[in-house]
Amino acid sequence: MSESVPSRGVPAWRPSISIVDHIVVDDEGRALTEPLREDIRLLGGILGEVVREHSGDDVFELVESARKAAFAVRRNEIDRDELAAKFVDLDVDVAIPIIRAFSHFALLANLAEDIHRERRRAIHVRAGDPPQKSSLAATYRQLAEAGLDDAEVGRALADAAVVPVITAHPTETRRRTVFEAQNRITELMRFRERTELTPDEEAKVAESIRRQIITLWQTALIRLERLTIQDEIRSGLRYYDASFFEVVPE
Repeated sequence: MSESVPSRGVPAWRPSISIVDHIVVDDEGRALTEPLREDIRLLGGILGEVVREHSGDDVFELVESARKAAFAVRRNEIDRDELAAKFVDLDVDVAIPIIRAFSHFALLANLAEDIHRERRRAIHVRAGDPPQKSSLAATYRQLAEAGLDDAEVGRALADAAVVPVITAHPTETRRRTVFEAQNRITELMRFRERTELTPDEEAKVAESIRRQIITLWQTALIRLERLTIQDEIRSGLRYYDASFFEVVPE
């Protein structure tokens, strides 16, 4: 992570290299993933600023050192033991923010990948490309190409039942605050993607994202107490607002 020239109103400091920069792709593949790289650099850069401001330069430098060493391990430039040696006898008060920094980066990178999938899907739709495999539209297309008439398809589906299931999954340990901050960052990134912003507007969006990342940093990632049945029900119900109420009417 290094100093770079600011662009589109984002903070001057941001990662010069991200995870996706180390994926081997041809020129066309790199062009297709460049918007994803830019999003990860933006989110990673803001996270880096938050880590430095809230946990100090020493923690930030350890995070940076570990990140660079991890890439060196992937390139077989150093051994994994050399990376592990950096954290031998590390004080727990220092280790925890380092672990949290990488956990938050993974969360933000996954968020950026979701945005990129939406971006690529929209490009294919605008281009008039065939529907994606396994989608309902692709299924309807296959049925039409099979020469089946409506009545025949209707009889086959007459007894079919589609039932969405909200599972109280024991691995879903994210706190509601984390979930909500993640959703707000997603909406801000979508707004940034779909709106022609002035530099000042871009800076305001980046600042709004920064506030949400600060919220993430100040919130424990997982609960320290066992969830009750009521907690699991509330956790399941949040997906209605997050997806069902938008998708089902469509």
